[in-house]
Amino acid sequence: MIRQFVRIGGRTQFSPVFYSHIQTDGAYTKKAQAIALLLKSSDHSSEFKKVLPILAESSTEAEWASVYYGIQFALEHNEPTVALENDDFGVISALITNRALKHNYAKHYREKIKTIVGNTAWIGIRWIPREANKADDLFKK
Repeated sequence: MIRQFVRIGGRTQFSPVFYSHIQTDGAYTKKAQAIALLLKSSDHSSEFKKVLPILAESSTEAEWASVYYGIQFALEHNEPTVALENDDFGVISALITNRALKHNYAKHYREKIKTIVGNTAWIGIRWIPREANKADDLFKK
């Protein structure tokens, strides 16, 4: 069962009626690391796709990066209300609960995410199962 979006920031306390929808995913191998972003505009008229190479030391770091760059991608497309989905339960739960993190890269990305959400009107996140994450399909092209 997929849950509701949980607000993690923005100027508005309540979920807006219209929001952009973004799915993010990270990929990691020893030879290559990347993130995939799939954004649907809040008026449902546009879809934007992007795959970016990154430097990461683990698959979890790639997922953290995908969330940060996903928010940035939405803002670059003038979407101040953002509903973000990702299939890494640990990353999503760490953002929702604000629990202690042991890896420096996770602390780094969480701080960057906390800063960038201040530029949004509202942002909510939720975990989705891997098979529901269409951003993963971008790696196959």
